[in-house]
Amino acid sequence: MRKQFPRATVTPIAGFKGGITAKAAMALLDPSVSPQKPDLVVIAFGLNDAAGPVNGPPTNPPAKYKEDRLTMIKKVKGAGGEVLLVSPFQGNPFLKNGMSQRLPEYRKALLELSKDEDVGLAD
Repeated sequence: MRKQFPRATVTPIAGFKGGITAKAAMALLDPSVSPQKPDLVVIAFGLNDAAGPVNGPPTNPPAKYKEDRLTMIKKVKGAGGEVLLVSPFQGNPFLKNGMSQRLPEYRKALLELSKDEDVGLAD
C-alpha cells in the first residue's frame, strides 16, 4: 500500500490471530482495531471456518461465516472506516476434512457481501 500510495500514512494495526474463525475475530475488532479508528480494515478469514473434522461439518458453515463477516463490515463502516475483504487462499487438497472442497461456497459468500455492502474484495 505504501508503494501504491506514497503520500498516504500507512500504519498497520495488529488486529489478527492465527487459527481462528470469522466469529472469533469479532473479539479482536473491538479491543485491538476499533479504538484506533482506522480508515481501512482488511478482513481475511475463511480457511479455519471451512475446516472441520473428517466426515464432519465445517467449523463455521458458509451462511454463518457470511453473517459474521457482515457484522464486522457493519461495525467498521459504522465507525467511518472502509473495508477490504480478502478471499481465502486454496486449502491443502490432500486434507481429508473437506476444507478445500468447501471453499467455493465461502468465496461465493464474499462475492455477495462485496456487492451487497459495496466493499472491496481481493479475490
